[in-house]
Amino acid sequence: MRKIVFSLLALAALPALSGGETVVLRSGGFVSGKITQTNGKFIILDKKNKIPLARVDEILFGGAAPKPAVAVPARPQAPTKADEARGKELFALARQYSAAWPGADGVILSEEAGYCYKENGTWTYRYRFIGQVLKESLLEDWSLMSEPLESSREKLRIVKATVYRPDGKIIPFNPANLREASPQGEDDMYAANGSADYSFPLVCPGAIIEYETERETWRPFRADFFFPRWTFRTQWPVRESSLEISVPKASPFYYSAANFTGQFAAAQEPSIRDEGGRLAYRWTMRDVPPLPAEPAMPPMGDGAPEVKASLFKDWGKVYDWLSKMYEARMSATPEMAAKAAELVKGALTDEEKAARLYHYVQSDIRYIGVKMGVASTWGGYAAADTWRRRYGCCIDKALLFCSLLKTQKIACSPVILDTNLSPRHDFSLPDIEFEHAIVWLRAGGKDIYLDPTGYDFRYPAMDSMNYGVRGLNVLNRRVDFIPNLRPEDNATSYNYDIAIDAGGGTQVKFSSTYNGPREGELRALYKSKDAAGRRQIFTELAGEISPGAILRNWNTANVDTLSAPLSIDFEYYARTALSRAGDLAIFTLPDFAITADEAALDARQSDIVYPAPFSKRYHYSLALPAQMRVLSLPAPMQLKNPHGGFKLSCLPSAEKIACDALLEISSRAIPAADYAEFKTFIEAAARASLDRIFLKTDVSGL
Repeated sequence: MRKIVFSLLALAALPALSGGETVVLRSGGFVSGKITQTNGKFIILDKKNKIPLARVDEILFGGAAPKPAVAVPARPQAPTKADEARGKELFALARQYSAAWPGADGVILSEEAGYCYKENGTWTYRYRFIGQVLKESLLEDWSLMSEPLESSREKLRIVKATVYRPDGKIIPFNPANLREASPQGEDDMYAANGSADYSFPLVCPGAIIEYETERETWRPFRADFFFPRWTFRTQWPVRESSLEISVPKASPFYYSAANFTGQFAAAQEPSIRDEGGRLAYRWTMRDVPPLPAEPAMPPMGDGAPEVKASLFKDWGKVYDWLSKMYEARMSATPEMAAKAAELVKGALTDEEKAARLYHYVQSDIRYIGVKMGVASTWGGYAAADTWRRRYGCCIDKALLFCSLLKTQKIACSPVILDTNLSPRHDFSLPDIEFEHAIVWLRAGGKDIYLDPTGYDFRYPAMDSMNYGVRGLNVLNRRVDFIPNLRPEDNATSYNYDIAIDAGGGTQVKFSSTYNGPREGELRALYKSKDAAGRRQIFTELAGEISPGAILRNWNTANVDTLSAPLSIDFEYYARTALSRAGDLAIFTLPDFAITADEAALDARQSDIVYPAPFSKRYHYSLALPAQMRVLSLPAPMQLKNPHGGFKLSCLPSAEKIACDALLEISSRAIPAADYAEFKTFIEAAARASLDRIFLKTDVSGL
């Protein structure tokens, strides 16, 4: 079952409301009214309703938009003989196919997608799905059909929506289960996206769902912006999947077919049917196995067979369209220029200027999804509007950041992309289906990429979801690769100062420093907690490191100071940190065990994917009481792999043991072809991290 997304932002579906604006809350509720005042902390509706910006998820502008135009089938109240015959046919088909997949939670018997582009520049998209639910785990996913809809441009027809139950009961389409949702839209920004959501009733394990919809784009915002796209393979077995794209013979038509490998290599070539004045291109795959569910795997669908098409073969028209909007919206007012000058006062380099402006837009402009539609979705609001309102979505914040950079003569451009949390974007043909926007800038002789939507990432870091992907650098008219981090640019450093007392307990002083995405993630965590909440975090952490530990002191530094490194320290006492066997005392280095869940399988079909390359450095200083001496230490180790490295050394002195270790993962993705070698490496590091320190004790003195 597919949900097709045509925009940078996914918007919550709301019932149509009348009057002013609709403020969607992070809690899921909403408040409507006229926005009469905004500042950096609040939105005020109707001069009286004061809402903190921190509680706001989206703001939808304008009066009530028309409800989506949805046509539904005129179905009889009771199933027909034809329905009964259809149910018998589908169950016979399902019995034969599902028997080959005894562990699956569902099977797709048929999935068809069809695009028909017409001579007048309009088009239709038709989708048909037939699937059998086999386990309860799939009920929530398959019991709801959700079709996005832009009511001022599209019409939706529900051709069929039927549930066939294994007990013989047939439930045809019921209008009572259809919900039409229309978020608000601003007139000069086009109408907002809505959706038609249909809840299939009485679905149970063994039931078969069959539905068919047709969406007509009768008023496209550009007749030549026709970008059909289809991914074949899913997490469920598929008996048959097909895509058909029909275009006039006179129309230019380009397509790419990627990731058709092995037994499906031949399926990348479409059959072409001549329909007189039209050509229909059809791709079909049969008996498609599900994507494997493996730990730390890429996003579902990454590397799956995919077809995309366009009426032109390069990005020129997309660059022209977007750059015109961006350039018009990136003008800074005199007040904005004055603010930028104030922020960079005393800065000696372009990088320092960029860092100050970055932290300003991150901290002072709330990230809130603002409306939908053509101009506002892809083009964003004018930077001056975002600056005045103190909030904006990803493209709004990118345009504002660029406008401030330009006042300092720093070259920049918005970059639109799909994050690494989504399947890889195919740039072989143009399209406009991107989910996020960041900023490219040139400073200090370097290309730098920053995401001003994140509140907590210290320059030059940003959220790890932005690294290792390609994006459209619009104003420079090129496709950029946002490089992965080096391990040292996403580093965690742990320091443990441990004193073992005569009774075998340990007094532990812990401190840590961070940089890169990891620092931002932790800053966000601690910012979300008050003093009591932070103390609870450290209490639980000390208990996880050493069961029964008693927290004594704790401190966090620079949680609220974005321009300075975050650091953490705390102290705890563990009464029983040693294990004893006669006159032996056994000590395990705290918080050092390396997990290797990603290498648990004997073999893998998919790559291993980490959020970002990283490094973890450990230093342990262990002071011994007079009654103890070192009997044995973890063996020194140094491991190297094309995708990482590991070092461990422990050295004794008269009264102390010093242990140092470093784990580095230098690749964000470990190819499946390298899995066997990487598995050997990471499992060896994991075993070494479990080595213990053995001490000889004077039992009479303890």
